[in-house]
Amino acid sequence: MFDVPILFLIYNRPDYTEVVFSKIREIQPKSLFIAADGPKTKIDDIECQKTRKIVEKIDWPCKVNTLFRDSNLGCKLAVSSAIDWFFSHNKEGIILEDDTLPNDSFFYFCENLLYKYQTDNSIMSITGVSWVNGKLVHPYSYYFSNYPGIWGWATWANRWDKFDLKMKEFPEFLKRNMMDEICFSKKEKEIILNYLTDTYENKIDTWDYIWHFTHFSGKKFCIVPKMNLVTNIGFDSRSTHTKASNSNRAHSPTYEINEELNHPEKIQRNTRADSYVVNRMLLGKSSFNEIMLNKFKKWVRKLF
Repeated sequence: MFDVPILFLIYNRPDYTEVVFSKIREIQPKSLFIAADGPKTKIDDIECQKTRKIVEKIDWPCKVNTLFRDSNLGCKLAVSSAIDWFFSHNKEGIILEDDTLPNDSFFYFCENLLYKYQTDNSIMSITGVSWVNGKLVHPYSYYFSNYPGIWGWATWANRWDKFDLKMKEFPEFLKRNMMDEICFSKKEKEIILNYLTDTYENKIDTWDYIWHFTHFSGKKFCIVPKMNLVTNIGFDSRSTHTKASNSNRAHSPTYEINEELNHPEKIQRNTRADSYVVNRMLLGKSSFNEIMLNKFKKWVRKLF
């Protein structure tokens, strides 16, 4: 049995929901909260009902709470209000969506660090997603980042309380040029400010950029594991934001943690790791070694 409460966010994809729910069943949480947005259409309603039936298969001792919407609220409001609901009942917890598949280590990684940093308000969240996979983190088991990951993550109620759906502090954030303290380049700053501005102006129906803003504006950290613990299995046309099935972020391999966690000595940003991730995942740049390897592969193909 697993002691940390889990919030499982579902919608209209029964196939992915069943895969992730099977992993939750393996870990057997004592407390499970399940939230589902409502259907948009009659056809959508059929898939929503199929999805909700899957999570009825709870065959272990568990306190279950459900929040099933009758009408569609959209990504931004449905998810954020579900997390509000979850933390109105719990002081800490783990959040999983229907396409975020964790390995076993993820749950115990979150449990350990939720306890260790429960009174340290410099830590805003814990994620299971890592793009560094051992690079730039040795000898520690995780690092501190300015960028939160939301494909399998955890936080505390008193940190989620800082989440402001209206982003009221955003104009002052812009005025003070606070992104200058975070970004490594003008291009990175431009990209991030564009998606934050679009979110503030309600041009994007999403909640996660607001969670990013919560970290940025408060100068808070997200804990990122050295090795990846969660993979996103939901890249397809049915997804709201992850439609490109050939994305380099889709179906990333995960790695189990086979030793006791080695904690960093200081709580400070790992700028090398953040810069590496920004260049690879946000700006699409390859490392020197990757560039040389690709050149070598092209040369070999020409020979044969």
